[in-house]
Amino acid sequence: MIGILKKFWFVVLVGVLFLSAIVYFVYDDNKDKVGGKTENGQDVVYSINDDNITADEFYDEMFEATGIAGIYQFLSKTVTDASVETTDEMIEGAKLNAESVIEQFKSQYGIDYEAALTQSLQGLGYDSIDDLQEYFVNLGKSQMFITDYINANVDTIYPEYEEASKPRALSHILVTMVDSSNPTEEELAKVKAVEEALAAGTEFGAVAYEFSDDTASAVENGSLGLTDANTEFVPEFLAASLLLAEGEVSEWVKTDYGYHMIKCDAVGYEKLSTDYKDQLLQGMLTFNPFIEPQAIWAKSQELGVTFANEQIESDLKEFMQVDQGDAE
Repeated sequence: MIGILKKFWFVVLVGVLFLSAIVYFVYDDNKDKVGGKTENGQDVVYSINDDNITADEFYDEMFEATGIAGIYQFLSKTVTDASVETTDEMIEGAKLNAESVIEQFKSQYGIDYEAALTQSLQGLGYDSIDDLQEYFVNLGKSQMFITDYINANVDTIYPEYEEASKPRALSHILVTMVDSSNPTEEELAKVKAVEEALAAGTEFGAVAYEFSDDTASAVENGSLGLTDANTEFVPEFLAASLLLAEGEVSEWVKTDYGYHMIKCDAVGYEKLSTDYKDQLLQGMLTFNPFIEPQAIWAKSQELGVTFANEQIESDLKEFMQVDQGDAE
């Protein structure tokens, strides 16, 4: 889990910031509409387990800056906190990630790193760099929450992803060529050496390790990890890879890079979720970015969240892509 946070922290940090900016206009449409239930003179935004979340706690700090996305962020954090226990591993991982992010911002922004990082965090509903570790704790809890939701609903979530995106684990061997339409004798000799090694029964991974010119994958026995129809491969390579059954090896595939031989290492949820768990999770979330908000909404209803303002609730359902009829 710590690994996926390190890999995707910048996407999450910046992506949510842009999302908040895009929906800022919603604030102007709703800032004067809040009414109904109050507590100690403050308007109630929503309630969870009989605890009222008031405007004093929310609007003054978040809604004015981020609109309906701010409400979603706050609801998401509240629901996740109520659903996932904070562990020592999360805290330690969050500390390491926070230190890494600070160093990244220092490298990119120099003496202005603190202002740049603070601005990013404020767009996510946090006050300062001091909250960076808390952000990563919350992100870790969110990852666990979404993983549990996907596991509980895998019978409906994974088949849609599989049919549309054809996820699979791949390996390949590359023989680079200056002009793949007119290979040199030396290049063809290497092609022949690969073919002879495979014909002699040498495992595909071992041949890739010895012969492949793709050094990044060669050290991993040719492995490209989990891929799908959305992976940014050159068209010829992608098309050939999607035709392979598990265990099948392609003929040579010609691209501008040279000749590729591709092996499909694994398909199907059982194998992919065992060996490529984090990549599979990210693939499903990329395919359907509304899995997370739908999970948050389902859990919020389970926890008994109620809204004091119908317009805010309606706008939030629309933002989260929750069906208005089914959500009642």
